[in-house]
Amino acid sequence: MASSDPKSQTAEEALRESEYRYRNLFQAMAASFWELDFTPVGGMLRDLRKQGVADFAAYFADHPDFVREMMRVTRVVDVNDQTVALFGRGDKAELLRPLDIYWPEESNAVYAASVIAAVTGKPSYASETRLRKLNGEVFDALFTACFAPEAVGAGKLLIGVIDISERVQAHAMLRQVQAEFAHAARVSMLGELTASIAHEVNQPLAAIATTRPPACAGWIVLSPISLRCALLPSASSLTRSVQRTLSHAFAIWLATAPLKLRRCLSTASLKRGCCSWRTNCRAKALH
Repeated sequence: MASSDPKSQTAEEALRESEYRYRNLFQAMAASFWELDFTPVGGMLRDLRKQGVADFAAYFADHPDFVREMMRVTRVVDVNDQTVALFGRGDKAELLRPLDIYWPEESNAVYAASVIAAVTGKPSYASETRLRKLNGEVFDALFTACFAPEAVGAGKLLIGVIDISERVQAHAMLRQVQAEFAHAARVSMLGELTASIAHEVNQPLAAIATTRPPACAGWIVLSPISLRCALLPSASSLTRSVQRTLSHAFAIWLATAPLKLRRCLSTASLKRGCCSWRTNCRAKALH
C-alpha cells in the first residue's frame, strides 16, 4: 500500500529525480565511467590487519598476486556508452565482469595506489596508466577514482577513464624531434670545430714550411764553401720533409681521436683545409 504521507512522497520523488540526473550524467559524459562493487576487497584488507600488516603499500609491492586477487574480486556493476565504445565490442553486458581483465600486469602499482588512497580517507585519486581493451589492445589512459565516504562505506566506487594515447604519442614525437635537433646542433658544433682545427693547423705549419727553409738557406750561403756543399742538397728538400713529417703526425693524431671527432674531421671542410695548406706550402717553397 502506497504511503499517503506528503513528506514521504516528496522524499521519494527527490530520490527518483536525483537518480535520474545521475544516470543522465553517467551516460552523457564523454569520458568512460565505471561503477564498481569492491565489497570483497574490504574483507581482504581487514584480514591483513588481523595478520598484523600495517604497511599496505609495502605489502602490495611484495605481493603482486594479492593485488591481482583484489582486481578479480572487484565486480563491474555498470558502465556508460563511452566505455562500451572504448573498451568493448558493442555489447555492454560483455563488460560486466571482474576488473582484472582490464588491468595489465604493468599497471598493478596504480591500482594498488588507488586502493591505498581509498582506505586512507583521500577524496580522490588520479594517475596515468596503461589499460587493456577486450580485444587485448593496451593503451595509455588517465585513471581517476572518487571516494565519497557514503559510497566507500557501501563498497561502491565510481571511476573514470580517459584515453590519452594521442597525447602520449604526440609527446613522444616531440621528444624525438628535440633529440634530432640536439644531434644536429652537436654535429654543427663539430663542423665548426673541424674548420677551426684546419685553420689552426694550416697557419703554423705553413709558417714552418715557408720560413725555416729560406732562413736555413741564408745561413748556408754565409757558411764556408765546404759546409755549403754538404748542406745545400738537404735545404732543397727541407720543405717536402717538413710537409711529410707533419702530415704523418697529423694522421697519427687523427687515428687516436674519438670516433665522432674522426668522422667530423674527415669531412670535406677538413680536406679542403689540408689541400689549401699543401698548395700554399708548395707555392711559397718555389719562391
